[in-house]
Amino acid sequence: MKKTALNFFLCNLMAFGVGLVCELLFLGAVSFFIYSTFIYYFLRSVCIAISLPFCLYFICFAKNKQFKALYVTYKNELNDSSDIGKKHFRENVKFLSIILLTSVVILAAMPKRWSATTAELANTLGLYDDLINTLLSSSSLFVEYLPDMIFGKDVWILRLSGALLWSAYFVLSYWLAMNVALRKWDKQGTENVKKINGGKLLVISGLIFQFENWIFLLMDFFTNNSQNQGDTSAWSKMLWSLLLITVFEVLYLIEAIGAVAKDRSKFNVFKLCTVIVSALLLMSLMYYGTVETVICNVFLVLLLIVEIISLSKEK
Repeated sequence: MKKTALNFFLCNLMAFGVGLVCELLFLGAVSFFIYSTFIYYFLRSVCIAISLPFCLYFICFAKNKQFKALYVTYKNELNDSSDIGKKHFRENVKFLSIILLTSVVILAAMPKRWSATTAELANTLGLYDDLINTLLSSSSLFVEYLPDMIFGKDVWILRLSGALLWSAYFVLSYWLAMNVALRKWDKQGTENVKKINGGKLLVISGLIFQFENWIFLLMDFFTNNSQNQGDTSAWSKMLWSLLLITVFEVLYLIEAIGAVAKDRSKFNVFKLCTVIVSALLLMSLMYYGTVETVICNVFLVLLLIVEIISLSKEK
């Protein structure tokens, strides 16, 4: 029971973390162009809900030593791996049912002050003080935002219906994640022979943030031509762009230093120099004038080409 509850809350915490990462990746930039704060937090709740099956897969099955030991023990005795899944599900469904039933009661009984249906409340409770909403983060789409979007009000019967729908979604995600893990082990075995390429991951992450920065600038350019925006909004957008630039420059720099330390080839040294020079240019010229900003973005195109070549060289 304790382990099932721990995995349950860990999955919700991980899903909540994915929602925060989505905010950093694209929702923060989108918020400057979506003036409905409800839609902004609705999108975050969608990201959390979508990530739940993946969180269940990694925490409850793929990285779960007990479930892996169960598979190894019974794979020769049982004819089909689905029988192993059914056995595991029968052993844990009662504990999972108790946890979900308790969660449904809590969610349905929550007064409106605990249910984040406005932007200010969602930001305050979802990110800081509301432990319950964090530990049950995957329910926010079904309990808070869908009822408000469809019916435009918050009553206990709607929260109860949403909580029951979330419970069904959780069980379905649990069953799907379990079967995906079993199918993978049937084909590849339980030993994980693949290692994560840290350098490749850093480059890909940097490319994502770099492309997001350009998309953000393009959106800002087109919306700025059609709307009058104050100095505060322009300053906030500039700070967000600088944050994105800082993130992908740091990622590129870490990867470049590691590449040179591993192999001092001419290309790796050139890549490190390119990253350092681009960082110096951005710190001294970016947003100090139109010409300076254009020069920085042209150099960022060179940096992009270098990083793509680096990515193609990674094995």
